[in-house]
Amino acid sequence: MSSIVFNKLKNRVLFVNMLLMLCLLAAAVGCSGAKKDTPAENKTVKPGARHGNGIYWWKTVFNPNRNELEFLKQHSIKRVYVKFFDVVPYSGEDDYIAPVATVRFDSPKPDGVEIVPVVFISTEAVRRMADIGGGAEKIVKRVRNMASYNNLGEVKELQLDCDYSWRDAGAFNNLCNEVRKLIGDSVVLSATIRVSQLKNTSSLPPVDRGVLMLYNTGSFKNYYSKNSILSSEDVELYLKDSGEFGLPLDLAFPAYRWGLWFDGLNTFNAILHTSDFSDTTLYSAINGTNRLSVNKDHFVDGQHIRKGDKIRPEVSDYNEIMKTKKLVFNALKDNCRDIILFHLDSAQLNQFNANEIDSIYNCSIN
Repeated sequence: MSSIVFNKLKNRVLFVNMLLMLCLLAAAVGCSGAKKDTPAENKTVKPGARHGNGIYWWKTVFNPNRNELEFLKQHSIKRVYVKFFDVVPYSGEDDYIAPVATVRFDSPKPDGVEIVPVVFISTEAVRRMADIGGGAEKIVKRVRNMASYNNLGEVKELQLDCDYSWRDAGAFNNLCNEVRKLIGDSVVLSATIRVSQLKNTSSLPPVDRGVLMLYNTGSFKNYYSKNSILSSEDVELYLKDSGEFGLPLDLAFPAYRWGLWFDGLNTFNAILHTSDFSDTTLYSAINGTNRLSVNKDHFVDGQHIRKGDKIRPEVSDYNEIMKTKKLVFNALKDNCRDIILFHLDSAQLNQFNANEIDSIYNCSIN
């Protein structure tokens, strides 16, 4: 009888121990599952909050002068978006693509500033890369080599700039996916977004951030445009019923000026980068318009301007920038992040005073 009782007690102990083991195993599995839901310590968290003012550098020689370096410090600019090169079709034996207009670094990276490589890709090049493949590897390799050779530090963000149409959106998106695989999750991938793309959210590029280009919003070839650099009226048309955009957006505002040259028949000829048209012996205002009439033949930027031609001077108007900024902030709300100026050129930036620059950079609509 005692042996029977002993066996029963032994079986109960074994049963209890088995239950304890099962409980411990379940707890361990639960803890392991919970741990997987939390990001690893070395995982890069994609930036969502503001991380500093930015500005573009679009010239082919990086050599900011003293005034431009001071501008970076005065306005707490932490990132300079430098166009590294353009990608265009190449009609060689392999009928492929080629980099052109590559930037040359004659000056070192400014202290405390991150250099963000930007690659401009023509729509023709996007189509060719879609047909042949291999373009992403060439772009990423060239960017990394340039950053290393010029001692620019670790590449933390790569930006792709392409004025693609809806027909080429799929090809551009595929290129973004290929670039993402090559740079990994630790590097932010961004892309420029034109205002015309705000209503076509179905073809958003698969990137971490977008930069909404709030310049060149009008047609500079249209003789009757008021200001093709930036018009809040043009932007507002695309903001109506834009809804949720679904992509964190930085905002890029213009900081340049130019003159648009039309012939006597009001046909567009060229962009004039000279912005001083104050000589009344050469130009006369056309009443009721923002255009000038050319009084006599002369040369501008190596171009032969003839008597009877028309010039439309355009500037990046501060009031128009602030009006547009308010429109975009109200429409996209918390979707907006950093503000970037185009571009770092002291001869262009002097059209604004320091307070105006600070107001543009201020992430507020007041």
